[in-house]
Amino acid sequence: MSKYEAHEYFLNRECTWLKFNERVLREAVVPSNPLLEQLNFIAIAASNLDEFFMIRVAGVKHLIESGIKHIDIAGLTPRQQFAAIQAMAHELVHTQYRYCRSILTRLRDKGLEFVKVQDLTAEQNRWLEDFFTREIYPVVTPMAVDSSHPFPFLASLNLNLAVLLRKRDGAVKTAILPVPSPVIRRIVKVPGTKNPKQYLFLEDILAAYAERFFLGCDILEAVPFRVTRDADLDIDEDVEDLLAEVEKSLKKEKKALQFGWKYPNPPVV
Repeated sequence: MSKYEAHEYFLNRECTWLKFNERVLREAVVPSNPLLEQLNFIAIAASNLDEFFMIRVAGVKHLIESGIKHIDIAGLTPRQQFAAIQAMAHELVHTQYRYCRSILTRLRDKGLEFVKVQDLTAEQNRWLEDFFTREIYPVVTPMAVDSSHPFPFLASLNLNLAVLLRKRDGAVKTAILPVPSPVIRRIVKVPGTKNPKQYLFLEDILAAYAERFFLGCDILEAVPFRVTRDADLDIDEDVEDLLAEVEKSLKKEKKALQFGWKYPNPPVV
């Protein structure tokens, strides 16, 4: 083996992709970029990371689950690749939130602010009560999670609330409230505000009114989360009916859970 074939002369492709996405994220702190453009780069980096986990990390997990002892060109086993990805991705997301907090602070100084439900005035609360009753409540279906109700199928990348509640008999139960962001805009403008203009996240509204869906229960906690599903199609090109094989893989993809994690909205400073 020549020195140019040695592992130390090569980089793992998954780790280099994360470095690329880190460069995209750094555009969020380039002073020459407009403030909303900086925020857009954070969104682009987050979207890139979703696709990375759905496709490339899914491929690494397939290797681990299959027990394949493949060594990549950089000399890493699948488990070593996954460990490196995990460490780098955590650091990347930490940086992403740090940048986001900074941008939200500067947006507030420019007259645009994300607020919590408890920050609203009495008049704004009356508006929110009406908005929830008319727009949100009719399109949300709560889902119980217990011995008689297995964990429901949740679409990939859709936002949900995990609700911990206590019934009158003292029993603690778990339920899920899907956030209807495909139907209602996730960012809701609070009317009657001029400077600063105020906005609410849809999941914050849903969490504030969660008790309306579980009458007679105390809400102990409501936490936003979502799942990211395996979208790496595994197709044998030698099969007789390629279309049938693709359909089979797509059905498998819908039920394949890649990762589930807490996914809160950007922290408001």
